[in-house]
Amino acid sequence: SPEAQGALGPGRRATLYARVATMVSLLPAVYFRKFAAVKNGRLAACNACIWGVVVVLVCVSCLVFTFYVVPMEAHVRLEAWPDITGASGSACNTVANLDHLNYNPGNGTGYWHFQSATCAKRCSSALSNTFNESCFQNSELNSQEDDKSIFFATAFVDEVQLRYHGDKAWMDSTFKEWYDRMTDPDYNAFQQDKLAAVTGDPVVLAAEAAADNVSEAEIIAKYTMPSTPCDMVYDLTSEETARGCKGSFSYVIPSFVQDFTVNMDIRYQVSVPFVDGSLRTVIKNAGGSVFKEFAGGEVTISVKEALEAAGVDLAAEIPPEASFPNEPTDLSRPLGLAVGADIVFDAEVKNDGSGGLCEITVMGSPSWVTKKEMSPLDIFGSARARTYSGVRFAFKTKQSFTSFDAKKLIYLLSICLYWLSMPGIIFFAFATGYLGTLSEAYCGYCFEHVDMKKEVDGVTARALSQSLLIEDLSDIVKENNHTTVQGFSLTQTRHRFEDILRNSSVLSVPEQDLLAQFFYDNTAVEMHGHDHPDAITIEELLPASMSNENIRTFSDVLSVIDQTGADKTALEEVFFDQTLSVFSEPRPKLAKDAGKIIPHDKKAMLMNRLKLHSSLWVVQRCNLTRIRLGQEALDEKMQTLEKAGAVLEDLARRIENGD
Repeated sequence: SPEAQGALGPGRRATLYARVATMVSLLPAVYFRKFAAVKNGRLAACNACIWGVVVVLVCVSCLVFTFYVVPMEAHVRLEAWPDITGASGSACNTVANLDHLNYNPGNGTGYWHFQSATCAKRCSSALSNTFNESCFQNSELNSQEDDKSIFFATAFVDEVQLRYHGDKAWMDSTFKEWYDRMTDPDYNAFQQDKLAAVTGDPVVLAAEAAADNVSEAEIIAKYTMPSTPCDMVYDLTSEETARGCKGSFSYVIPSFVQDFTVNMDIRYQVSVPFVDGSLRTVIKNAGGSVFKEFAGGEVTISVKEALEAAGVDLAAEIPPEASFPNEPTDLSRPLGLAVGADIVFDAEVKNDGSGGLCEITVMGSPSWVTKKEMSPLDIFGSARARTYSGVRFAFKTKQSFTSFDAKKLIYLLSICLYWLSMPGIIFFAFATGYLGTLSEAYCGYCFEHVDMKKEVDGVTARALSQSLLIEDLSDIVKENNHTTVQGFSLTQTRHRFEDILRNSSVLSVPEQDLLAQFFYDNTAVEMHGHDHPDAITIEELLPASMSNENIRTFSDVLSVIDQTGADKTALEEVFFDQTLSVFSEPRPKLAKDAGKIIPHDKKAMLMNRLKLHSSLWVVQRCNLTRIRLGQEALDEKMQTLEKAGAVLEDLARRIENGD
């Protein structure tokens, strides 16, 4: 905008226009990477810091993001079953006093009450488990649920409901008398008086027995208060409710239940058989420490060992942080033996380089773990509800098989290599754009516009200069197949180095001579024929003096300006450098004007060199032809000197005579 141009000022606008013009002139250009060494300590430190930070970040990324280790699909199977063989004993020595197991979760909670526990005993036979003899079989203390979990009972509560008080004959013969006497106090008192009368007077007893035609014992039994075969609780609200009785009993399983074991069989299958199929199993406790090891996938662990690994003590009170209902009037905490515990086996199967590894972490906590079973006691509807509490084992499996993916590693290395180039990009942008005038100077070194025409001109000019040097220094000439080969000897080389290094205080005379000898030995070639010594020719001097040229040899110049293009390839023709098109354009013919032709006067050239150097050194280091021309030039010079001497002699005589 005009306002922005006015704000820039004329100087800034000129600079901006110059930069835009330069950029436009370089639009059809391709930039190649160029390295420029800049001796700047602070920039070097900055570059080192950037490189260090990026290298550290790349290394950390390679260590953290190891995505070249890829997961593999695997199938893991874990089978578990309980084993109760080998368990023996009947002592309930889990806790010192069974009264400590009393636990009342509170009225209305729906939980059972664990009160006045006794030690349970084994049944003498499979049919001896009746309402008045609560016992257990070993097979009843364990079970495997549908979710593959395993349950071991540590205690149980029997809730018994008896119809007809457990005796149908008593119900038919005695229940009516028992119920009437239990519910009617007057009738019960009358019967008791009658009992006292017959038992107190034998004559009355005998007379009543004769009247009823029964025995005296039957008369006494008639007036005696009948007893119920059920010693549990009964409800006398009505005759119907009084026909049954119920009771609740708590039992503790003997401690041999902790000798029961859990057997596990762990197997796995992977899609790629990179392991030999072996498996090593390690059981860890809740803290992560190794608790047990097995050489294989078959694992056996007892209930006691599992509780120890999980850190659960059934004989201890439930910790306060565990939430359990409790009767407000009873603040005692229940024991784990009464309520149970949850044990979880978390199995992870993976590969550790030498084969399969199964790590099983055992975790657990006290919990409400119950199992309820209903069983009939007789054919009249009596039943028993047994609620087991105990330890439940749950199993979880997962797999984390991994394998090395070379393609992902190559991909990671490619990304890392690319990121390792970022410091150079960042530092280059900083050095060439944010240091003001210093950045502009650096840009001059780093960005160079290549013009092949100028390169050819420069190489050609320098080659022409070297050819003139050969003309001046050559002291060996040989005719070979109508071709004259010129070169200069070691003597000429030493004289030339003496002239160049005359005012140098770095090298002494012997060192200068050694340098000349070194240059000559590595540049001179053997002239053809035994009568010619070694010499430095134009063919050896040009490569030695043009080793740092962008266009390496003069033959490259000749191939560039070659009009026929016989040596050009197809790609070279396609990507032809437009700056070389000047050599392909037709050149205008020079006018044949003899006046415009500058003659090649070797004598004049030699006289100019004599005037320039004011020394005969130029003549002494020329070939025979130039020596002759130099002799003629010296003759002219001597004539001039003789005339000057005559003038000086005449001037001296005049001064002497006083003229």
